[in-house]
Parts: sequence; C-alpha cells; structure tokens
Amino acid sequence: MKILLNQNKNMKRGEIVLTYHPKNEDLAIQMKCLIESKVGEIEVKDEYNNHFLIPLLNIYYFEVIEQKVFAYTKYDVYRLSMTFRGLKALISDKGFIQINVRTIVNERHVYRYEFLEGCHRKLILDNMEKVISNRQFKNNVDEMLARRRIVLQHQKIVEKKKVL
Repeated sequence: MKILLNQNKNMKRGEIVLTYHPKNEDLAIQMKCLIESKVGEIEVKDEYNNHFLIPLLNIYYFEVIEQKVFAYTKYDVYRLSMTFRGLKALISDKGFIQINVRTIVNERHVYRYEFLEGCHRKLILDNMEKVISNRQFKNNVDEMLARRRIVLQHQKIVEKKKVL
C-alpha cells in the first residue's frame, strides 16, 4: 500500500480528503472511522443559541466560568450543554489535559511554555494565547511537555533562577 500526503492551503482546517481506488473502499472507510474515533467532534452553541458540531482538533481549550463550560477555538468562543465532569469523560483519550481546576487544554495547540514561581507553568498556544497551570496539575503538564517535546521559552531565565 502506498500513502501520499498532499497539502492544500485552499481546504478548511480540520478537513481531510481521502482519495482511493474503488477496490480500496473498505480500507478507506476503516481509515475514516479510525481518524474520527481519535479526533472526535463536540456539540457547541454560539451566542445566538445555534447548535454546531465542531472537531475537537479546532478546540484550543475548555474553561469553566460561573459553572458554565466554554470551548475556545482560534477565533471564537462557544458554550457547551454539559458539565465539566461530563466533558472530561468525553475527551479523556483525545489529547486534552487538565491544567487547573477550571481549564482543559488541547495539547496539540501548545506551542511553548515558561516556568513560573510556585510550580506554575505558562502554556503558550499556537494562537499566542496564554493559559496558566497550577501546582495541583503540574504533573499533567510536565508529562505532556515531555511527551510532546515542547520548547522552553526562556531557558536562560530558568537557569538563572536555579542558581539563585
């Protein structure tokens, strides 16, 4: 089997096209199911209460504000009709990590990080938004950083702090 990757800047983010020979239809369907099971979608609402299904890949992070769960994408914010606990169960194996009591981050969008005082980490997402982890979830963040080999933003500053 030969697999080719062709980049197309005219396609929407989160869109993948599988082109296959008619005799490979079963394989293409299996690949589609495999990708969908790993990526997933979630139902969200906009400010006008319109319902949408959006791919989890498009979500940068989830946050709880006043007991309401919000999903943040690169440019938009949506509301979810589920509890934070229900959300955690739904996305537990989809590449998201909890970084504090009210925030879950899509680790695919973490670009850089910085160490802060008191075991806190500042995660810089690929849209340049910043989210802060706390001491309680330090291990989650450290495991994700090691797994993804994410770049430390200010290595020299950290080395100086260790000396002091």
